[in-house]
Amino acid sequence: MPHTFAKVGEGEARLLILYQPAGKMEAYFKAVSEGVLAKMTPEEQDAYRRERGVERVGPPIGHLKQ
Repeated sequence: MPHTFAKVGEGEARLLILYQPAGKMEAYFKAVSEGVLAKMTPEEQDAYRRERGVERVGPPIGHLKQ
């Protein structure tokens, strides 16, 4: 199901996501937190995400950022 998250207010934000079973998603979030995607091209990032069941479906939500 396509969806998005955006922090639009001041201060810190927290997001709690639960998956059962965790499987590929746990490894995906661990790799993202370690900066694995930061070293990839956008095409490589998309391929990496698709292999783990995540697909980017639109542009970033830039109109909410100031």
